[in-house]
Amino acid sequence: MSATDRVRFMQPSSSKELIELITSSGTLTDHEKRVVELYEVHDGILYRRFAGRPLLVVPRAMRKGIVIGAHDYGGHFSQDRTVAKITQDFLQQNKEIAT
Repeated sequence: MSATDRVRFMQPSSSKELIELITSSGTLTDHEKRVVELYEVHDGILYRRFAGRPLLVVPRAMRKGIVIGAHDYGGHFSQDRTVAKITQDFLQQNKEIAT
């Protein structure tokens, strides 16, 4: 299974519901429109737009592996630098999806 397939499989049902909302052609409520404007979907995977670029919405089950990988393969930086590096490319599951 590729990394893309793992992410697609592991994104929670709330992400899948948002993906369906983004890709549907139905009428949206004002709240749904505001939420949908913040996200985009590429190859069935949810991304959040931030500072003009898409950040992968990381499934909770994958977070620990990403942190370990960023620390181990990123030069064993401090906690702050490791977190800063991770947030350049990834976004944790956003709570507003569930609302």
